[in-house]
Amino acid sequence: MPLVPFVMVAGLLGTGGGEAASALGSPLLLSITVSPSVASVAQGATQQFTATGIYSDLSTKDLTNTVTWSSAQGTLATISNALGFQGLATGLLPGLDTITATDPSSLLSGTGALTVLPGVLPLPPPSLPALAMTPGSGKARTGVIARGTDFVPGQSVTVTYLSGLRAHKRASTVLCRTMVKADGTFGCTGTIPRRIRAGKRGGHTVVATEPSESTSTATFMLLK
Repeated sequence: MPLVPFVMVAGLLGTGGGEAASALGSPLLLSITVSPSVASVAQGATQQFTATGIYSDLSTKDLTNTVTWSSAQGTLATISNALGFQGLATGLLPGLDTITATDPSSLLSGTGALTVLPGVLPLPPPSLPALAMTPGSGKARTGVIARGTDFVPGQSVTVTYLSGLRAHKRASTVLCRTMVKADGTFGCTGTIPRRIRAGKRGGHTVVATEPSESTSTATFMLLK
């Protein structure tokens, strides 16, 4: 029997046999391409990246959902590895960042460049003025402290207790007046009016008002 075929088989099973087996079986991953290779995005906007594997048999495969995504800077852009969002980058701060896709088994990687452009980020919704009463309940003639936040700095504010009565003189009582601080807060003390002006037992509205028409309300529970 000729010895050449036996030598060839022995060669496949000896040194280098793993590479030969890979050549005879599954193709080897040779490189990873990230697309787009160069991209730009505004602050707060997103850019989808994809990863494509190139194999030893010249075939290609989409690896977007199986590679591990990362950004070189971390502070300029983030890129997701969350299920369903793999490869989705978000611009954070202006600058040039490098996006990398790494195959976890072979550790081969590919890169793309992402430029984050200055942009106008959406402003958070304005904070509404808030008023709190301490204590929140008590009898007539109870001493209270009114505290407000997110009011217009530098303006005067009037805190008024509403009795709920129809009589004009008994309808409302000013608890206190003060100035709003630079941080938008204020605090002032007052006294719940006497029994008749206090109104009936139950919840009564306390309102804080500024000349700019910034207002906020709180509830004081009147006890009998």
